[in-house]
Amino acid sequence: MSKKTTTKKTTTKSVKNNRSKKINKKIENDSGSLGMIILAVLGLVLLIYFGTNSDVNVDVKISNEKKQELVEDSSYTISGKKYASMEEAYQDLKSIPQTRRTQEETKFVESYKTTSY
Repeated sequence: MSKKTTTKKTTTKSVKNNRSKKINKKIENDSGSLGMIILAVLGLVLLIYFGTNSDVNVDVKISNEKKQELVEDSSYTISGKKYASMEEAYQDLKSIPQTRRTQEETKFVESYKTTSY
């Protein structure tokens, strides 16, 4: 008996080197830097100019007097409407039918009836 011999074929792959060449671009930062320096100098000149031409007078008077005012407001506000007194509010709201009054107005009319006796 004879042995079977196998042969392998070897193939070589060619690899391409696809490296791109770096292009060195020179960016001119001189114009940007020069513009920033000019703006900074102009800002300093304006700051100095306005700082020397302005006068500030600070006169503060402190008094130890305490004033307290009490304002008595006898008007009543019910549902966004102002009335001069409770009696006027009651008379106005009493003439309005209950179906057209708001809940706040109805409560006021009912509570006024019980307190007026």
